[in-house]
Amino acid sequence: GINAEYGEDKWDGLRNVATSAFHQSTRLQHVIDSWNINTSSWCAKHIYKRCRFMGNKSLSQLVTMLFLATWHGLHFGLLFSASSRSFSTCSWRREPLEMHF
Repeated sequence: GINAEYGEDKWDGLRNVATSAFHQSTRLQHVIDSWNINTSSWCAKHIYKRCRFMGNKSLSQLVTMLFLATWHGLHFGLLFSASSRSFSTCSWRREPLEMHF
């Protein structure tokens, strides 16, 4: 692609992890945004946003996580991980988690 601001070539079309953002993240949302970028954006666009008709963000997120768990294989550990991640994300959304070192 081409950087529209400077007119230069961009070489990040296949970048799937923002390593510096991942390692410096202090919130769960930062981790999610910087890891597996292409898959996350595809799921957000094609699954999460299409589940808006349910009127519940938590339920839309659970459906998206269950889709990803199913995509990786129907194993109890993956399904449990998807449901617990959805629950933890919803609970952290109410009170942000910040790590101080």
